Amino acid sequence: FFEIDNLQINTNGPKISVKASVVNVEEEITVNGDTIVNELVLSQLKKYWPPNLGRDARNWVSENMQVGTAEEIRMSFSLRIPLFSKPRMFVNSLSGNLKLRDVTINYMDTVPVIENLHATAVFTSDRFVASITEANSGGLQIRSGTVRLLDLSSPNEKAVIDVNVSGLLKNAFQIMDKKPLNLISKYKIKPEKVGGWINSNLKFLFPLKNTLKPSLVKINSISQVINADLPDN
Repeated sequence: FFEIDNLQINTNGPKISVKASVVNVEEEITVNGDTIVNELVLSQLKKYWPPNLGRDARNWVSENMQVGTAEEIRMSFSLRIPLFSKPRMFVNSLSGNLKLRDVTINYMDTVPVIENLHATAVFTSDRFVASITEANSGGLQIRSGTVRLLDLSSPNEKAVIDVNVSGLLKNAFQIMDKKPLNLISKYKIKPEKVGGWINSNLKFLFPLKNTLKPSLVKINSISQVINADLPDN
């Protein structure tokens, strides 16, 4: 048994502080501790995310959240390392919180990204929940919302994005006219000529797969339209 009181690790990127206790019982090592990371550029996240922890989420986040910074990352963890010929690390528990700054999320290739996202987030080994304080997408302002990555310890990892947006109706119609929605042009409406304002709640549910088919995305919307002007042509 020994303790790590205040280990400071300076990498080429984040600065990491670790406090932990290490116990060796028979053929197994248990590590319990707390970690603080000052900031981490999301494009480097894959280097620090263990590959056997939320594999699909790790791949999806690394591919679709490459812009932005995670700050003030605080984690508590418990690890188990059996001393086999090829030791492997198992996560008994993991929890923490962080802040996100200027993040871009590309959740579907055919629609505008969520960008300039600021949020606070909490996480465990099974889920990640970010509460959005501000962001925008396709000319619409995201006033509040959540991004949830769920079931990370199962083969059925999924994302749920729930946002409250407001902005010009024409910007909303332009988004609604993109695949897989295609909701506007079939009514012979030209989105760029539409006037008015919209407040809307949008929900997206989809599996965390990099090769996501539009048919796998479930979308729900409740909207309030103000002073709409829909020209005949």
